[in-house]
Amino acid sequence: MYIPKTKFIYPTQSDTHMLHVTPKYHDVLDKNYDFVKKGRAFKFKRFFFNILWYGLALPVARIRYMVKVEGKKKLKQYKKIAKKEGIITTSNHVFVWDYLVLRSIVRFPKPKVLIWEKNNTAGLSRMYHLAGCVPITSNVNGFKKLYRDIDQLLVEKNWLHIY
Repeated sequence: MYIPKTKFIYPTQSDTHMLHVTPKYHDVLDKNYDFVKKGRAFKFKRFFFNILWYGLALPVARIRYMVKVEGKKKLKQYKKIAKKEGIITTSNHVFVWDYLVLRSIVRFPKPKVLIWEKNNTAGLSRMYHLAGCVPITSNVNGFKKLYRDIDQLLVEKNWLHIY
């Protein structure tokens, strides 16, 4: 197995997280939580987030960190299918910025991304929501609501991405 050298210590168990998240927010992900946000105020905030994200953050990241996305053209063949029938995709996830970088790869339709419950309480969680992330809960009643919300996303032919 190839293990690249990083400043992070790899966990002894392969199914655990390498980065530890310090909670900043204390959202309760139960049956009353709005997993898929759709309100007018949210759409208004998301509109301005998109302007800042695509107009400022991505160009700076491309220049400063030389961010380059390869294989973007391969996704275009699935764009019509995604809009017509909906689609579920998966990929490997490494860093907390992966959720946001996914938006730079696929602009339209915007995928809904399932995220780790602890990342929903981290400092970037509000930005994750604006980017279309949906937290996975460990609360049983909350999971039932999450399941219904995800099912509704798929009925509405949305794009669901899972890390």
